[in-house]
Amino acid sequence: IEITQFRKESNYKDSRHPETIEFTDDLKEDSLRRDFTINALYMNKDGEILDPVKGLKDLKKGRITTIRDPKETFEEDTLRIVRLFRFKAQLNFSIEQNTMKAANNALKSIHNLKKIQYKEEAIKILSSEGFHALYLNHHYFLKTLFPNAMFPKEVFLIENSWEYKLLYMYELSDLENLLKAWELSSNKRKYLLSLKRILIDYKKMALKDLFIKHGSFIWFEMMTLLLNVDENFIYRNKFLRIISENKTRTLLDLNLKGHDLIDLKIPPAMRNRILMSLLFDHIWNDLENDKSKLVEQVAKYKNDIH
Repeated sequence: IEITQFRKESNYKDSRHPETIEFTDDLKEDSLRRDFTINALYMNKDGEILDPVKGLKDLKKGRITTIRDPKETFEEDTLRIVRLFRFKAQLNFSIEQNTMKAANNALKSIHNLKKIQYKEEAIKILSSEGFHALYLNHHYFLKTLFPNAMFPKEVFLIENSWEYKLLYMYELSDLENLLKAWELSSNKRKYLLSLKRILIDYKKMALKDLFIKHGSFIWFEMMTLLLNVDENFIYRNKFLRIISENKTRTLLDLNLKGHDLIDLKIPPAMRNRILMSLLFDHIWNDLENDKSKLVEQVAKYKNDIH
């Protein structure tokens, strides 16, 4: 429910914002500035529904239609095109014929919007249950909204995270540009880009090398993601067992420290790799997290690394 003063708007200057806003006491005038009939329902203080543009009729029919001429409606505010398909994805409503035609004709005008302007609508589309159906029936819209994006099957297997969908939709550089344009926090950008990089390396590196290069946290995040999106994930059973055993996951809990490697006369350039190797073998190969066992393993690593 939106609570606001009635107003009327005119002269949209940038296909997004009106140049003039006038307050009014006329409900009908207020309704005419809105986009779709289902978004122009009112309730008075007594709970009575007021329906100046027959929004209830469209609501009951499951239909999305503009209040005024759809061409004019979308020319005034291009974001309304994105909202149209967002409602389609969320509600699975039909789109009235003239409304659909006008939206299709004006699709390219979406490129005139800044990415931050449609960020919230795009996130709602990615998060909606009807996202896959929208792709099947209106893929031209999604390709316009998400230029340079790909839509592999993994995108539609991820249920609860629009962020993870972006990982599969974009190449690294395009993903980085989008996250910046959407003004996500630096921590979230860093996390998503790190996850994207390890997914790229997963195709060409061994699990242990991934673990050492990217760190245990991102490695576990990647493995968990693959567990959920790849039905043929070859490490499924073993990783599920590891998760259930709740093993040590960080170097802080490893019973061999950097100063121990110094005492063992391990060169500085080798220390981090050896510690990460120990942690991986503890997690993946059931190496016991016992100091004497870890020291024995260090001797084997020295020869391998050399």
